[in-house]
Amino acid sequence: MTIKEVVKILEENSIDYVILDDPEFDPIEVLFFLENVPETLKNYGNRFTFIDEGRKRVIVLQTFKEAGLAEWYRKKKKSGFDVSSEDVAFLWLNTAYCLSNRASWLRENIIARYMKRLMKDEKGVEDFFVDYTLKNNVKISHANNTIYSRKIGKRITFSGKARIKLSKKMSLLRMRTYFRIKFFRIGKDKKHSCEAFTDRLIRENVISAGSHDSKGRLLNSNSGGNIYIFNEGNKKSFIKGNEPGPVKAIKNEISVQKRIIESGEDKDCFVLMERYADDHSWVKYPYVPYETLDDHLKKHRLDRDSIRLLGEFLCKILDVLYRTNIVHNDLRDTNIMVVTDQSGRVEKYLLIDFGAASIDGKPPWESDTYEGRYLIRNVCGDYRYNEFISDDAASAMLIYSEAGGMPDDEAARILRSKIGRVYFSYIVN
Repeated sequence: MTIKEVVKILEENSIDYVILDDPEFDPIEVLFFLENVPETLKNYGNRFTFIDEGRKRVIVLQTFKEAGLAEWYRKKKKSGFDVSSEDVAFLWLNTAYCLSNRASWLRENIIARYMKRLMKDEKGVEDFFVDYTLKNNVKISHANNTIYSRKIGKRITFSGKARIKLSKKMSLLRMRTYFRIKFFRIGKDKKHSCEAFTDRLIRENVISAGSHDSKGRLLNSNSGGNIYIFNEGNKKSFIKGNEPGPVKAIKNEISVQKRIIESGEDKDCFVLMERYADDHSWVKYPYVPYETLDDHLKKHRLDRDSIRLLGEFLCKILDVLYRTNIVHNDLRDTNIMVVTDQSGRVEKYLLIDFGAASIDGKPPWESDTYEGRYLIRNVCGDYRYNEFISDDAASAMLIYSEAGGMPDDEAARILRSKIGRVYFSYIVN
Protein backbone atom coordinates (compact mmCIF):
# COMPACT_ATOMS: atom_id res chain seq x y z
CA MET A 1 0.00 0.00 0.00
CA THR A 2 1.43 3.37 -1.04
CA ILE A 3 1.05 6.86 0.43
CA LYS A 4 -1.60 7.72 -2.18
CA GLU A 5 -3.60 4.61 -1.31
CA VAL A 6 -3.50 5.42 2.41
CA VAL A 7 -4.58 9.00 1.71
CA LYS A 8 -7.48 7.74 -0.44
CA ILE A 9 -8.73 5.49 2.39
CA LEU A 10 -8.50 8.32 4.91
CA GLU A 11 -10.36 10.75 2.69
CA GLU A 12 -13.05 8.20 1.86
CA ASN A 13 -13.61 7.82 5.60
CA SER A 14 -13.44 11.62 6.18
CA ILE A 15 -10.54 11.22 8.61
CA ASP A 16 -8.27 14.21 9.31
CA TYR A 17 -4.56 13.57 8.91
CA VAL A 18 -1.15 15.21 8.57
CA ILE A 19 1.73 13.59 6.69
CA LEU A 20 5.37 14.11 7.62
CA ASP A 21 7.25 12.98 4.56
CA ASP A 22 10.66 14.54 4.06
CA PRO A 23 13.52 12.32 2.83
CA GLU A 24 16.02 14.99 3.94
CA PHE A 25 15.02 14.28 7.54
CA ASP A 26 14.06 10.65 7.22
CA PRO A 27 14.76 8.68 4.05
CA ILE A 28 12.85 5.64 5.30
CA GLU A 29 9.75 6.43 7.39
CA VAL A 30 6.67 8.40 6.36
CA LEU A 31 4.75 9.49 9.45
CA PHE A 32 0.96 9.79 9.43
CA PHE A 33 -0.79 11.64 12.27
CA LEU A 34 -4.46 10.56 12.23
CA GLU A 35 -7.74 11.40 13.89
CA ASN A 36 -8.20 7.63 14.20
CA VAL A 37 -7.17 4.51 12.29
CA PRO A 38 -9.95 3.20 10.00
CA GLU A 39 -10.80 -0.51 10.00
CA THR A 40 -9.41 -0.89 6.46
CA LEU A 41 -5.95 0.13 7.65
CA LYS A 42 -6.04 -1.74 10.96
CA ASN A 43 -5.56 -4.96 9.00
CA TYR A 44 -2.10 -3.70 7.96
CA GLY A 45 -0.99 -2.90 11.51
CA ASN A 46 0.56 0.39 12.54
CA ARG A 47 3.53 0.12 10.18
CA PHE A 48 3.95 -1.37 6.73
CA THR A 49 6.40 -1.11 3.84
CA PHE A 50 5.94 0.16 0.30
CA ILE A 51 8.17 0.78 -2.70
CA ASP A 52 8.88 4.44 -3.48
CA GLU A 53 10.80 5.03 -6.73
CA GLY A 54 12.56 1.71 -6.45
CA ARG A 55 13.45 1.90 -2.75
CA LYS A 56 11.74 0.42 0.26
CA ARG A 57 10.10 2.85 2.66
CA VAL A 58 7.86 2.45 5.71
CA ILE A 59 4.54 4.08 6.54
CA VAL A 60 4.02 4.62 10.28
CA LEU A 61 0.54 5.32 11.64
CA GLN A 62 -0.16 7.10 14.94
CA THR A 63 -3.17 8.95 16.25
CA PHE A 64 -3.02 12.52 17.53
CA LYS A 65 -3.98 11.16 20.94
CA GLU A 66 -1.03 8.75 20.99
CA ALA A 67 1.31 11.63 20.19
CA GLY A 68 -0.06 13.73 23.05
CA LEU A 69 -1.68 16.10 20.55
CA ALA A 70 -5.37 15.42 21.22
CA GLU A 71 -5.98 18.97 22.45
CA TRP A 72 -3.96 20.41 19.54
CA TYR A 73 -6.12 18.41 17.12
CA ARG A 74 -9.39 19.51 18.75
CA LYS A 75 -8.44 23.16 18.35
CA LYS A 76 -7.41 22.64 14.74
CA LYS A 77 -10.68 20.79 14.10
CA LYS A 78 -12.67 23.79 15.36
CA SER A 79 -10.85 26.06 12.91
CA GLY A 80 -11.55 23.77 9.97
CA PHE A 81 -8.32 21.75 10.32
CA ASP A 82 -6.30 24.23 8.28
CA VAL A 83 -2.71 23.01 8.77
CA SER A 84 -0.06 25.67 8.11
CA SER A 85 3.67 25.35 7.46
CA GLU A 86 4.23 26.45 11.08
CA ASP A 87 2.04 23.57 12.23
CA VAL A 88 4.11 21.11 10.19
CA ALA A 89 7.35 22.58 11.58
CA PHE A 90 5.97 22.16 15.08
CA LEU A 91 4.99 18.53 14.44
CA TRP A 92 8.50 17.72 13.19
CA LEU A 93 10.12 19.40 16.19
CA ASN A 94 7.62 17.92 18.65
CA THR A 95 8.26 14.42 17.31
CA ALA A 96 12.00 14.97 17.62
CA TYR A 97 11.43 16.39 21.11
CA CYS A 98 9.60 13.22 22.16
CA LEU A 99 12.24 10.91 20.72
CA SER A 100 15.38 12.82 21.63
CA ASN A 101 16.30 10.47 24.47
CA ARG A 102 16.42 7.41 22.17
CA ALA A 103 18.08 6.13 19.06
CA SER A 104 15.84 7.74 16.48
CA TRP A 105 14.80 7.85 12.86
CA LEU A 106 15.23 11.64 12.83
CA ARG A 107 18.25 12.96 10.96
CA GLU A 108 20.87 14.81 12.98
CA ASN A 109 20.54 17.96 10.90
CA ILE A 110 16.97 18.84 11.87
CA ILE A 111 18.03 21.96 13.78
CA ALA A 112 20.16 23.19 10.89
CA ARG A 113 17.35 22.51 8.43
CA TYR A 114 14.79 24.41 10.49
CA MET A 115 17.22 27.24 11.12
CA LYS A 116 17.15 27.68 7.36
CA ARG A 117 13.44 27.04 6.85
CA LEU A 118 12.26 29.29 9.66
CA MET A 119 14.98 31.85 8.87
CA LYS A 120 16.09 31.75 12.52
CA ASP A 121 19.26 30.91 14.42
CA GLU A 122 19.44 27.90 16.74
CA LYS A 123 17.93 29.81 19.67
CA GLY A 124 15.28 31.10 17.29
CA VAL A 125 14.21 27.52 16.54
CA GLU A 126 13.92 26.85 20.27
CA ASP A 127 11.99 30.12 20.72
CA PHE A 128 9.67 29.15 17.87
CA PHE A 129 8.94 25.79 19.52
CA VAL A 130 8.30 27.38 22.93
CA ASP A 131 6.21 30.24 21.52
CA TYR A 132 4.11 27.90 19.37
CA THR A 133 3.55 25.58 22.34
CA LEU A 134 2.43 28.42 24.61
CA LYS A 135 0.36 30.22 21.95
CA ASN A 136 -1.51 27.04 21.05
CA ASN A 137 -1.62 25.80 24.65
CA VAL A 138 -0.07 22.46 23.72
CA LYS A 139 0.39 20.29 26.78
CA ILE A 140 4.05 19.32 27.13
CA SER A 141 4.24 16.35 29.50
CA HIS A 142 7.49 14.49 30.05
CA ALA A 143 5.62 11.37 31.18
CA ASN A 144 3.27 11.38 28.17
CA ASN A 145 6.11 12.07 25.76
CA THR A 146 8.08 9.16 27.20
CA ILE A 147 5.08 6.85 26.70
CA TYR A 148 4.73 8.10 23.13
CA SER A 149 8.47 7.65 22.59
CA ARG A 150 8.22 4.00 23.63
CA LYS A 151 5.19 3.36 21.44
CA ILE A 152 6.51 5.00 18.31
CA GLY A 153 9.97 3.61 18.98
CA LYS A 154 8.61 0.12 18.42
CA ARG A 155 7.19 1.12 15.05
CA ILE A 156 10.11 2.91 13.45
CA THR A 157 13.15 1.26 11.97
CA PHE A 158 16.35 1.17 14.02
CA SER A 159 18.62 -0.63 11.59
CA GLY A 160 20.52 0.65 8.58
CA LYS A 161 22.94 3.48 7.90
CA ALA A 162 20.26 6.11 8.31
CA ARG A 163 19.67 5.13 11.95
CA ILE A 164 21.62 7.46 14.23
CA LYS A 165 21.27 8.81 17.71
CA LEU A 166 19.69 12.20 17.89
CA SER A 167 22.16 15.02 18.38
CA LYS A 168 22.95 16.58 21.74
CA LYS A 169 21.35 19.78 20.47
CA MET A 170 18.00 18.05 20.09
CA SER A 171 18.23 16.58 23.59
CA LEU A 172 19.02 19.99 25.04
CA LEU A 173 16.15 21.50 23.04
CA ARG A 174 13.87 18.96 24.70
CA MET A 175 15.08 19.84 28.19
CA ARG A 176 15.24 23.60 27.74
CA THR A 177 11.81 23.89 26.17
CA TYR A 178 10.23 21.61 28.76
CA PHE A 179 11.53 23.77 31.59
CA ARG A 180 10.94 27.11 29.90
CA ILE A 181 7.31 26.15 29.32
CA LYS A 182 6.98 24.67 32.82
CA PHE A 183 8.43 27.76 34.51
CA PHE A 184 6.38 30.12 32.36
CA ARG A 185 3.17 28.39 33.40
CA ILE A 186 4.24 28.30 37.05
CA GLY A 187 4.87 32.04 36.81
CA LYS A 188 1.29 32.51 35.60
CA ASP A 189 -0.04 30.50 38.54
CA LYS A 190 -1.45 32.90 41.16
CA LYS A 191 0.06 30.80 43.95
CA HIS A 192 3.53 31.50 42.52
CA SER A 193 2.96 35.14 41.59
CA CYS A 194 5.29 37.87 42.78
CA GLU A 195 2.35 39.48 44.61
CA ALA A 196 1.51 36.30 46.52
CA PHE A 197 5.14 35.77 47.50
CA THR A 198 5.51 39.41 48.60
CA ASP A 199 2.40 39.07 50.78
CA ARG A 200 3.95 36.04 52.43
CA LEU A 201 7.20 37.92 53.16
CA ILE A 202 5.17 40.70 54.79
CA ARG A 203 3.16 38.21 56.89
CA GLU A 204 6.38 36.59 58.10
CA ASN A 205 7.91 39.98 58.96
CA VAL A 206 10.72 39.49 56.48
CA ILE A 207 9.88 42.85 54.94
CA SER A 208 7.51 45.61 56.03
CA ALA A 209 4.48 46.61 53.98
CA GLY A 210 5.33 49.31 51.48
CA SER A 211 9.08 49.00 52.00
CA HIS A 212 9.88 46.75 49.10
CA ASP A 213 10.91 47.69 45.60
CA SER A 214 9.73 44.51 43.92
CA LYS A 215 12.04 43.27 41.22
CA GLY A 216 10.28 39.94 41.25
CA ARG A 217 10.66 38.20 37.94
CA LEU A 218 11.11 34.80 36.40
CA LEU A 219 14.86 34.39 36.12
CA ASN A 220 15.94 31.85 33.51
CA SER A 221 15.33 28.23 32.65
CA ASN A 222 18.07 27.11 35.06
CA SER A 223 16.51 28.49 38.23
CA GLY A 224 13.08 29.97 37.58
CA GLY A 225 13.04 31.68 40.98
CA ASN A 226 12.15 35.25 41.91
CA ILE A 227 14.40 38.12 42.97
CA TYR A 228 13.37 41.02 45.20
CA ILE A 229 15.19 44.14 46.29
CA PHE A 230 13.71 46.02 49.25
CA ASN A 231 14.53 48.89 51.61
CA GLU A 232 14.83 48.69 55.38
CA GLY A 233 15.58 52.20 56.54
CA ASN A 234 18.91 53.19 55.03
CA LYS A 235 19.72 49.60 54.17
CA LYS A 236 18.81 47.63 51.07
CA SER A 237 18.43 43.88 51.06
CA PHE A 238 18.16 41.19 48.41
CA ILE A 239 15.98 38.10 48.60
CA LYS A 240 15.70 34.96 46.47
CA GLY A 241 12.73 32.65 46.65
CA ASN A 242 9.48 31.31 45.23
CA GLU A 243 11.23 28.78 43.03
CA PRO A 244 9.47 25.87 41.27
CA GLY A 245 9.44 22.51 43.03
CA PRO A 246 11.95 20.59 40.87
CA VAL A 247 14.79 23.08 41.34
CA LYS A 248 15.42 23.16 45.10
CA ALA A 249 18.40 25.45 44.58
CA ILE A 250 17.59 27.64 47.59
CA LYS A 251 17.66 24.66 49.97
CA ASN A 252 21.04 23.73 48.58
CA GLU A 253 22.30 27.31 48.75
CA ILE A 254 21.32 27.61 52.43
CA SER A 255 23.20 24.40 53.27
CA VAL A 256 26.37 25.64 51.54
CA GLN A 257 26.11 29.07 53.16
CA LYS A 258 25.82 27.43 56.59
CA ARG A 259 28.97 25.40 55.91
CA ILE A 260 30.95 28.51 54.92
CA ILE A 261 29.64 30.65 57.80
CA GLU A 262 30.34 27.97 60.42
CA SER A 263 33.83 27.25 59.10
CA GLY A 264 36.88 29.08 60.37
CA GLU A 265 37.74 30.23 56.87
CA ASP A 266 38.13 33.80 55.63
CA LYS A 267 34.71 34.89 54.40
CA ASP A 268 35.48 38.25 52.79
CA CYS A 269 35.32 36.71 49.28
CA PHE A 270 31.66 35.76 49.58
CA VAL A 271 28.26 37.42 49.86
CA LEU A 272 26.84 35.72 52.95
CA MET A 273 23.17 35.22 53.80
CA GLU A 274 21.54 37.11 56.69
CA ARG A 275 18.32 35.12 57.15
CA TYR A 276 16.54 32.17 55.65
CA ALA A 277 13.20 30.37 55.89
CA ASP A 278 13.07 27.12 57.83
CA ASP A 279 11.19 25.56 54.92
CA HIS A 280 13.89 26.82 52.50
CA SER A 281 11.38 28.90 50.54
CA TRP A 282 13.55 32.04 50.63
CA VAL A 283 17.00 33.29 51.57
CA LYS A 284 17.93 36.91 52.37
CA TYR A 285 21.21 38.64 51.52
CA PRO A 286 22.61 42.13 51.93
CA TYR A 287 22.18 44.09 48.72
CA VAL A 288 25.41 44.44 46.71
CA PRO A 289 25.10 47.64 44.62
CA TYR A 290 27.64 46.59 42.04
CA GLU A 291 27.70 44.73 38.74
CA THR A 292 28.77 41.24 37.77
CA LEU A 293 32.15 40.60 36.18
CA ASP A 294 30.35 39.76 32.95
CA ASP A 295 28.62 43.17 32.85
CA HIS A 296 31.78 44.96 34.00
CA LEU A 297 33.90 43.48 31.19
CA LYS A 298 31.33 44.60 28.60
CA LYS A 299 31.98 48.22 29.63
CA HIS A 300 35.54 48.26 30.95
CA ARG A 301 38.90 46.69 30.36
CA LEU A 302 40.61 45.45 33.51
CA ASP A 303 43.95 47.08 34.28
CA ARG A 304 46.91 45.13 35.60
CA ASP A 305 46.04 45.66 39.26
CA SER A 306 42.44 44.54 38.68
CA ILE A 307 43.64 41.41 36.85
CA ARG A 308 46.08 40.68 39.66
CA LEU A 309 43.27 41.05 42.21
CA LEU A 310 41.08 38.74 40.15
CA GLY A 311 43.81 36.10 40.02
CA GLU A 312 44.35 36.30 43.79
CA PHE A 313 40.58 36.15 44.38
CA LEU A 314 40.11 33.05 42.20
CA CYS A 315 43.01 31.22 43.85
CA LYS A 316 41.69 32.16 47.31
CA ILE A 317 38.09 31.05 46.76
CA LEU A 318 39.29 27.74 45.33
CA ASP A 319 41.36 27.11 48.45
CA VAL A 320 38.47 28.02 50.77
CA LEU A 321 36.01 25.85 48.83
CA TYR A 322 38.42 22.92 48.75
CA ARG A 323 39.07 23.11 52.49
CA THR A 324 35.33 23.20 53.25
CA ASN A 325 34.72 20.32 50.81
CA ILE A 326 32.49 22.40 48.52
CA VAL A 327 32.47 22.45 44.72
CA HIS A 328 30.65 25.55 43.45
CA ASN A 329 29.67 23.87 40.13
CA ASP A 330 28.52 27.18 38.64
CA LEU A 331 31.68 29.29 38.70
CA ARG A 332 31.43 31.87 35.91
CA ASP A 333 31.68 35.61 35.35
CA THR A 334 27.95 36.18 35.99
CA ASN A 335 28.38 34.82 39.54
CA ILE A 336 31.25 37.13 40.48
CA MET A 337 30.47 40.66 41.71
CA VAL A 338 32.96 43.47 41.05
CA VAL A 339 33.20 45.93 43.97
CA THR A 340 34.51 49.36 42.88
CA ASP A 341 35.24 52.64 44.66
CA GLN A 342 33.80 56.02 43.67
CA SER A 343 36.42 56.47 40.96
CA GLY A 344 35.52 53.11 39.39
CA ARG A 345 38.69 51.37 40.53
CA VAL A 346 38.21 47.69 41.38
CA GLU A 347 38.56 47.10 45.13
CA LYS A 348 37.65 43.44 45.38
CA TYR A 349 35.54 40.60 43.98
CA LEU A 350 32.77 38.58 45.63
CA LEU A 351 31.44 35.10 44.79
CA ILE A 352 27.67 34.55 44.76
CA ASP A 353 25.05 31.87 43.96
CA PHE A 354 25.66 28.48 45.58
CA GLY A 355 22.40 26.95 44.38
CA ALA A 356 24.20 24.37 42.24
CA ALA A 357 27.06 23.60 44.65
CA SER A 358 27.86 20.14 45.98
CA ILE A 359 28.91 19.44 49.57
CA ASP A 360 30.98 16.42 50.63
CA GLY A 361 30.66 14.98 47.13
CA LYS A 362 26.87 14.84 47.19
CA PRO A 363 25.14 15.91 43.96
CA PRO A 364 22.96 19.04 44.14
CA TRP A 365 20.27 17.21 42.15
CA GLU A 366 19.41 13.59 41.58
CA SER A 367 20.85 12.39 38.28
CA ASP A 368 18.20 9.69 37.90
CA THR A 369 15.39 12.23 37.49
CA TYR A 370 14.49 14.13 34.34
CA GLU A 371 14.71 17.48 36.18
CA GLY A 372 18.06 16.54 37.68
CA ARG A 373 19.55 15.62 34.31
CA TYR A 374 18.34 18.90 32.85
CA LEU A 375 19.90 20.98 35.64
CA ILE A 376 23.13 18.97 35.63
CA ARG A 377 23.68 19.48 31.92
CA ASN A 378 22.66 23.13 31.73
CA VAL A 379 24.04 24.83 34.82
CA CYS A 380 27.25 26.75 34.15
CA GLY A 381 27.02 26.23 30.40
CA ASP A 382 30.24 26.95 28.54
CA TYR A 383 32.21 27.19 31.79
CA ARG A 384 31.73 23.51 32.52
CA TYR A 385 34.75 21.24 32.04
CA ASN A 386 32.55 18.95 30.00
CA GLU A 387 28.99 17.63 30.10
CA PHE A 388 29.57 15.37 33.10
CA ILE A 389 32.44 16.98 35.03
CA SER A 390 32.38 20.29 36.88
CA ASP A 391 35.86 21.51 37.87
CA ASP A 392 35.93 24.89 39.63
CA ALA A 393 39.62 25.33 38.86
CA ALA A 394 39.05 24.81 35.12
CA SER A 395 36.19 27.33 35.23
CA ALA A 396 38.36 29.79 37.18
CA MET A 397 41.16 29.47 34.63
CA LEU A 398 38.74 30.26 31.83
CA ILE A 399 37.37 33.29 33.71
CA TYR A 400 40.88 34.57 34.36
CA SER A 401 41.95 34.12 30.76
CA GLU A 402 38.85 35.83 29.33
CA ALA A 403 39.30 38.76 31.72
CA GLY A 404 42.81 39.42 30.35
CA GLY A 405 45.02 37.28 32.58
CA MET A 406 48.30 36.17 31.02
CA PRO A 407 48.69 32.42 30.48
CA ASP A 408 52.18 32.31 32.03
CA ASP A 409 51.78 34.57 35.08
CA GLU A 410 51.76 33.33 38.66
CA ALA A 411 47.97 33.20 39.07
CA ALA A 412 47.55 31.24 35.82
CA ARG A 413 50.20 28.73 36.90
CA ILE A 414 48.50 28.22 40.28
CA LEU A 415 45.05 27.84 38.69
CA ARG A 416 46.33 25.32 36.15
CA SER A 417 47.99 23.30 38.92
CA LYS A 418 44.60 22.97 40.64
CA ILE A 419 42.72 21.61 37.61
CA GLY A 420 41.80 17.96 38.07
CA ARG A 421 42.60 17.90 41.78
CA VAL A 422 39.08 18.54 43.07
CA TYR A 423 36.05 18.28 40.82
CA PHE A 424 32.53 16.95 40.77
CA SER A 425 31.54 14.15 38.40
CA TYR A 426 27.91 13.56 37.50
CA ILE A 427 26.78 10.07 36.61
CA VAL A 428 23.90 10.54 34.20
CA ASN A 429 21.90 7.48 33.22
